[in-house]
Amino acid sequence: MATSSSISAPSPPLFTGENYPVWSMKMEA
Repeated sequence: MATSSSISAPSPPLFTGENYPVWSMKMEA
């Protein structure tokens, strides 16, 4: 699941969980 999302995610740092909130918001936007 995370692997598939990372492809569409503009921020790879999501793995660290640091930019996860921002990445999640961008995906929903």
